[in-house]
Amino acid sequence: MSIFQKVSILFLVVLSSSFTGCHSSSDGKKESVNQFVSVKKKTPKVSLYFRGVIEPIKVFSVISPFEGRLTQLSFNYGDTLKQGDAIAAMSSLKLSEDFKKVVTDFLTKKSAYYNAKEDYTGVKMLYEAGVSSKSDFLSSQSSFQNDSLSYMQSKFELETLLYKLDINPEDIEKLSLADQDKLAPLLARQFNHIEIPATGTGVALFPINDSNNKGGEDVSGELHVGSKLNEGQLMLSIGDMSGLSIDVVASEESVNRLHQGMPAVITSDAFPGVHLQGKVSSVSLQADPNTSGGRSLSQFPLHIVVPKVGDKATGVIKVGMTCKVQLDLESESALMLPINAVTFDGHTATVKKRTKGGEIKTVNIITGITTPTDVVVLSGLKVGDKVLVHD
Repeated sequence: MSIFQKVSILFLVVLSSSFTGCHSSSDGKKESVNQFVSVKKKTPKVSLYFRGVIEPIKVFSVISPFEGRLTQLSFNYGDTLKQGDAIAAMSSLKLSEDFKKVVTDFLTKKSAYYNAKEDYTGVKMLYEAGVSSKSDFLSSQSSFQNDSLSYMQSKFELETLLYKLDINPEDIEKLSLADQDKLAPLLARQFNHIEIPATGTGVALFPINDSNNKGGEDVSGELHVGSKLNEGQLMLSIGDMSGLSIDVVASEESVNRLHQGMPAVITSDAFPGVHLQGKVSSVSLQADPNTSGGRSLSQFPLHIVVPKVGDKATGVIKVGMTCKVQLDLESESALMLPINAVTFDGHTATVKKRTKGGEIKTVNIITGITTPTDVVVLSGLKVGDKVLVHD
């Protein structure tokens, strides 16, 4: 190959490389185009989120009517109970003793009352006829009044006890001490099977303490056959799951933006795909004493209710599940910008504003609430201003 041919080939290779380089440079160059948006008036949508625990919308308490021991349980915790159904039975030796004492006391004071009444009626007639002295009359009157009061008190105690036992008081009140044939079996009565009815319809739950009973001294705990119960002790809670309630807390920074009646949306990882519609039932005017006065923000209790749970949700929602509560805040319309149009430097917020002449100027603004995509502009701009949006 001649020198001329070699030089020609080398020239073509260099020329080809030059064109390729120019082409690549042309393709890799991107023209930077500034994007501007207009300042518009919008209604900002801001949502607050809270964590809570699912509870029944209403709880019925089953209270032990007497002191005694459980002899029978007709439910398991988590069962659905119907109001009026017998859920347990108990025996009470103390009740047998109290019954005998109350009945005997009533009949004794009933007899004393009628004797005093008869005596007072006779003395009054004699006094009015001028035969009996005034002192005898006043003494008889005083005795009659005292016996009347004692009789009424004993009658009240008897009726209170009999109503608990579902016994008609008239069956005993018509008796007297002379009815020994009827009194003997009555006073020997034993209460070895006292049925306890469900006080409402719902799910059988472990006893739920209220805010005034945190010590738990009047709560039975889990029930078993043979468990000892005191009179007035909380035996069982029955949760009405036709609706739900959730207690959450809001910080002092946000509580004044919340109010009774606000709609709430309740969701949970425990029941995915289910969105429950509820509302704020109450907003406490007092901070939780355990959070106020310290270095952290005070927290204010909120009560959320879901009035009705649909059939789909009923089968998957359980008492004690954790959930998320979403509250959408109501806001007035305001000037808004995309959040990436604003530059924040410490406490200063600025934007790049294009003037009518096409010049770009840096403008200080004051911002308000921020949503995931936008920010409220309180001052520094007006509707229609063109602002640069950063990439």
